[in-house]
Amino acid sequence: MRFVFIFLLAFPIYSQNILNQVKTGTPRQTIQTFLSAMNDYREGVIENDKDKMKRIDDAIRTLNLEDTPIILRKEKGRETSILLKEVIDRLFKIDYSKIPDEEDLIANPIKKYYLNNSEIALYRVDGGERDGAFLFSKETIHLTPEFYEKVSHLPYLNPKTGGAHYQQPWMENYISPWMKKYIIGIMIWQWIGLTTAILLGLTLRVIAKFLLNKLFLMMKNHKTIWDYQIIENIKSPVALLLATALWYLSLKILRFHGDVLGFFHTLLKITLSIGLVWSLYGLMEVLSTYLRSIAAKTESSLDDQLVPLLSKTLKIVVVIFGVLVAVQNIGINVMGVLAGLGLGGLAFALAAKDGIANFFGSLMILLDKPF
Repeated sequence: MRFVFIFLLAFPIYSQNILNQVKTGTPRQTIQTFLSAMNDYREGVIENDKDKMKRIDDAIRTLNLEDTPIILRKEKGRETSILLKEVIDRLFKIDYSKIPDEEDLIANPIKKYYLNNSEIALYRVDGGERDGAFLFSKETIHLTPEFYEKVSHLPYLNPKTGGAHYQQPWMENYISPWMKKYIIGIMIWQWIGLTTAILLGLTLRVIAKFLLNKLFLMMKNHKTIWDYQIIENIKSPVALLLATALWYLSLKILRFHGDVLGFFHTLLKITLSIGLVWSLYGLMEVLSTYLRSIAAKTESSLDDQLVPLLSKTLKIVVVIFGVLVAVQNIGINVMGVLAGLGLGGLAFALAAKDGIANFFGSLMILLDKPF
């Protein structure tokens, strides 16, 4: 009983400490939070301690990732945190007494702070959920890979705690210098890899369709027809999804950064959404065929009239739901857009009033059979 009482007393304090680990109210707090989290992460990598390695999530929260697509924020934040720690530990011995804190901001309010007069900047966020927080600026995040390239040859100022155990990708050690030259924001070797990945994806799509066609012919001799009908309706979208998976893996290998990575990720999210909606649409077609076969065996004509209506409704729902999910996945707030279109939605509802009335009127006639 005594142990339980002590545990209950200690647990709120422990929880509170965890929730207080990320402080970003002043430049000093933000830099302390970032370096403390990344030092714990470094120890976690050395000791293979997963709890300590999770501290990188706290470091990510000190970065302003508003311009980064939602799906990329964790990956981009992780990469930036590691490289930024590598840069800071090679260039600066941090003296926290010289970094503005609460008392300094009261005497001299500032909106931005440059670490040791470098290009590494913290800006105060105005508005939104992080209002008032000092975060590493969007420009700093964008330039961090470039900073690392410039200082990667320098030793750590404190070898015992320096860096974040960043390991250069093995392939970049074997790439010729001329292949690292940029063309339209992408290195030559990345252009070659991108072209190869596209061709491999298209080849995989053709091979997948060929194999599914073979499976379709095998299933056609089966007693039931629904298995091969499913294959017939989903073989094209499944082949597209396999190609998309290959292209996604290629982005990891090609190591794109910034806007280029965001652009290709957005394209792949759209392609993935098209493949999923296409697959579901094909399955709805199979379901419609199945329902029509059942309706044809009954004496009532009601189900014969309801099945086409249900089939079209399900297909429309799949398409609308797929479009909304795709839009949400590429970083657009669907609920915000729908709320913003409130007036337009009202106008559309008024325009579609007769169509909706006819739809439900048809349902009532089919169900009640007044004629």
